[in-house]
Amino acid sequence: MRIIIDQEEIQDLMTVDQFIGMQEGKMAAAKAVMSYFVYTDEGARLTPEEGAMWIGKLSIRKLTEAANEFTQKVQEIIVPNPSGRAST
Repeated sequence: MRIIIDQEEIQDLMTVDQFIGMQEGKMAAAKAVMSYFVYTDEGARLTPEEGAMWIGKLSIRKLTEAANEFTQKVQEIIVPNPSGRAST
């Protein structure tokens, strides 16, 4: 399994509260958003419910690593750089 972020879709699916929660390091907010972007190794997308179940089975270390990486990528997509464009 892996988490793949779709740049356009993340902006439609993620709420402001979830974004703020992720910035504050809240794992529940990260899990809720990450669950939409879980894929099998073959490239099939899981439902958010299946994704949440998979994420829920990760160790704390793995979840923390995944959430940190996910939050960084989301930040790059959503938060504009000094030129006014998204960081990517």
